[in-house]
Amino acid sequence: MIKIDLKDSQKQQIERNLEAFITKKNILNKIRKIACYLEDQNCGNTAELLRKIDLNFFLTFGKQSLQNYIAKFEHAISIDNSQNGGDNIKSIIANGPEGKRLPGFLYLYKKFSDSDEAYDILKIINATVCPYCNRQYTFTIRKGNLKSRPQFDHYFPKSLFPYLSISVYNLIPSCALCNTGKSKSSPDKILYPYEESFESKEIRFKADNIIPYILREDKDISISLETLESSNENKADIINAYNNDFKIKALYELHSDEARKIIEKKYIFNDEALESICRSYSDAVYDKKYLKELIFGKYEVEDFINHPLSKFTSDIFEQISELDLHKK
Repeated sequence: MIKIDLKDSQKQQIERNLEAFITKKNILNKIRKIACYLEDQNCGNTAELLRKIDLNFFLTFGKQSLQNYIAKFEHAISIDNSQNGGDNIKSIIANGPEGKRLPGFLYLYKKFSDSDEAYDILKIINATVCPYCNRQYTFTIRKGNLKSRPQFDHYFPKSLFPYLSISVYNLIPSCALCNTGKSKSSPDKILYPYEESFESKEIRFKADNIIPYILREDKDISISLETLESSNENKADIINAYNNDFKIKALYELHSDEARKIIEKKYIFNDEALESICRSYSDAVYDKKYLKELIFGKYEVEDFINHPLSKFTSDIFEQISELDLHKK
């Protein structure tokens, strides 16, 4: 839904923290030991890929780049499994060899997720609202023994692709509800938050019966997602995936009161009223942009990731702005 738009300076800080964790926990050496074990089990194709893993692998950015690694690993695993008449290679990668004191990737992920570096990376990312639903705050706190952080959703599920379990841009800071809802779902129709958003796909919230409400013919407002008419791409599968996995329509129906408030405020605080306020408080340096944030909770797109319901608010505000409420 909301894009996590990282600057180069943030990516550089993330790299330094991830490198510190990998060095401190000797991660690459642990992975090479798994590779050696698989080599001994005649699984050379998978072992070769594991040996090639370095810091850059864990910093792989972009949905397509991650998919490229998935294709390589799945191909190698498939060949090795067929040659050995088994299907346990992925389990070895995930959990380590049975009966051996070699940790798998899921153990390494657990170590990372509890590490100081993980908390530092989350603070650097600074996504203080869940990018999947834009409803729940996802603050990161670390003060002495007091710790709290958002959950990490594995965009490509770690149960299916354990070798990506500590690839930092496969980890999406999310609320518990969305992380649980997505779970093992295929990410095919879920937008990759580091690159995609409802804005880029021209998907927006809509109050479906806004005119009857304005005319006082109906007290209820229903909420849905729609694709803008200017879009030439069918987004129905994306909308269905968000409604099914994240329960977006059902949850945002519960925020219909917010839509009502926006309608009432928009009627009272029209452009003329906002300009009057700006003139009256000129010494306070109020401008219309700030007043829209203050009165309506309407923020710029780049600020959606730090304000709950901001995408919803902005879309309903724009929908109402297309109407002239004072002529109704």
